[in-house]
Amino acid sequence: MVLNKSKLIPFSDTVSQVNFVKHNLPGLYFLFDQDYELVYVGESIYPLSRISDHYYKSTLKSGKRCKGIGPIFAYMRIMQVKDKDFRIRQHYEKRWIKKFNPPVNSNGDTAPYELSYIEIKGYISVYEGFFKQEMPWFVYINDHVLKRQQNYIDYRREKRHKRERAKRYD
Repeated sequence: MVLNKSKLIPFSDTVSQVNFVKHNLPGLYFLFDQDYELVYVGESIYPLSRISDHYYKSTLKSGKRCKGIGPIFAYMRIMQVKDKDFRIRQHYEKRWIKKFNPPVNSNGDTAPYELSYIEIKGYISVYEGFFKQEMPWFVYINDHVLKRQQNYIDYRREKRHKRERAKRYD
């Protein structure tokens, strides 16, 4: 991954370097460690608030460890997603996770998710028109769209072959 370090914001200097109005609009955020390695990809309607949650909610509160990834990142980057539909942000989040497989994202090895913006908008409108009462939108996209695409079929076939080869050598 080619990284433009000038676009990264040091987390320790967030208060002095960030325009809170501009950077807290809906979008994706990328968290990097001290060595500029991508460690986490997320999406939020308020990215700066969510990044703060990740950082501070991992501390101990009244003897319990709260949810959060903690102070393992030093830099951040926020990309705005202009579409107001949260499903578009989630679509891009999943694509970036699949592409870079950051270590902190738990679902980094999910199946390919290579729909374009135009395709995902089309499938969402089909979902809204025909399947909204029957199932959640992500079930429709994952089970009725993605699993029927050739790249998903190839991906599953390759995973199955790897499992079978591993069994033979064990």
